[in-house]
Amino acid sequence: MHSFARIIKKLINLIIMKNLFIAFCIVSLFASCFSFTQFQTGKTSGKGEADFGATLNGAAIGSSGTFGSLPLSIPEFQGNVGLSDKFDLTFKYNFPAGLYVGGKYNIFGNEVDSKASLAVGANIGGLVFSAKGVSDSKLNTAGFYIFSLPLHFSFQPSPIFTIGISPNYTKLGFFGNSEEIGGNLIGIAPHFEVGKRIKFIVGGNLLFSVDGTGGTFTSYGLGIKF
Repeated sequence: MHSFARIIKKLINLIIMKNLFIAFCIVSLFASCFSFTQFQTGKTSGKGEADFGATLNGAAIGSSGTFGSLPLSIPEFQGNVGLSDKFDLTFKYNFPAGLYVGGKYNIFGNEVDSKASLAVGANIGGLVFSAKGVSDSKLNTAGFYIFSLPLHFSFQPSPIFTIGISPNYTKLGFFGNSEEIGGNLIGIAPHFEVGKRIKFIVGGNLLFSVDGTGGTFTSYGLGIKF
């Protein structure tokens, strides 16, 4: 299994090969399509109810952005739809082309006045491009997928303030020119929510490669929930 750092190196090599199609995919993916945010609490929306949010996100690869960073410039829209009292359908959309769907199941603490809550979640997303290559007429396909398994714990000391923390495992994969590479990340994602009906949210997700290199990836964002 390739490490996260080796994935980056492989993608750079694809650009050097002057395959403009693959290069376009890579730039698009890193510029806007990855989403590692975990702005979820341990509570669900409730059957027939829905919650939505919008954030501006940024990211950094490597310690203190050693290998590059993006400022708070990536719009993300998210939502929860309650299919039952304890289960939400979840989705995220990163402009312009990152779509993720999943679910969240409450384990305990789902009452309005519950101070502590816990839920388990899962989500998956990806993007695929297909086009003819520059150097030949063959149809090339490239893209990525992200699969995440978070555990959402939240503590609500008052009706207008919530602290959330989501340890998570993420499987990250790329494919292009009939070759597939991937990596595994573990992360810890704290966030804070302030407000009652309309909530201000801020937080991040610090991820570490578990493939042997010690590479890191940090995502962060701020916005609102309503």
